[in-house]
Amino acid sequence: MKCPNCGSERIQYSTHTKGGGFSFFDSCCGFLIFGPLGLLCGSCGSGVTTDEFWICQDCGKKFDTKEAKKAQDAYNQLQTQKENERLQYLENKKLESEAIAQYGSIDEIDIRYRQEKRIFEEKKRCYDIARETYIESCDEQSKKKILTVDNVSDKIANIILIPAIATIVLLFIFMPLAIVTGIASIILFITMVILSLKKDKYQLELEEKFLQNDPEAKILKSQMDAAEKSFSYWNELKQKIDACRRYEEQNPPT
Repeated sequence: MKCPNCGSERIQYSTHTKGGGFSFFDSCCGFLIFGPLGLLCGSCGSGVTTDEFWICQDCGKKFDTKEAKKAQDAYNQLQTQKENERLQYLENKKLESEAIAQYGSIDEIDIRYRQEKRIFEEKKRCYDIARETYIESCDEQSKKKILTVDNVSDKIANIILIPAIATIVLLFIFMPLAIVTGIASIILFITMVILSLKKDKYQLELEEKFLQNDPEAKILKSQMDAAEKSFSYWNELKQKIDACRRYEEQNPPT
């Protein structure tokens, strides 16, 4: 058992008893109303109740078992979280040590991370430029589909505010009409989601056509994917090393 206020284990169990005793006034009233048997009314309501509680010897807080259990559960949850963080730190620290042994130092790892990031961004930029150039020059039909979806989505985005605001206002004025405007808002929102999915589909179709029809597309895509995979490795490694640093800053050795 720990104090929910200060966490001290120096607590003392105590009780407080209420009720009990014979009521002369109730007995007199009972005698006047019911006769001699009414004298027993003096014992009515004289049940004894006992409150159980704990008192912290350090901060003086008084609390019951329910409060103590709630505090203990919160403490256990915090300790579990700290233990999980410690185990994750040990795992990251092991990876950091292996990386330093392999690549030389943290600074060298940081340099490699920035290099791989720059290479990936450059490969992605080249791929995106080639794809956009292909789309602009070759596929008018797909572009029109995407443009149409965008235009309709923009119009719905402007219209949906009206029934949405009307729904909020009419909730306090006329509930049936509020339900109608609410349903209209939901329908418009679902329509926007469907249009967004269609746009993704059309863009995916354009991507596939680009990869099939442009001779350099597959080469650029392969280079970009390889650069992304390499960058992902270094990015994950750097994030874990940074996590080690944050943990050590927040939990300095004692």
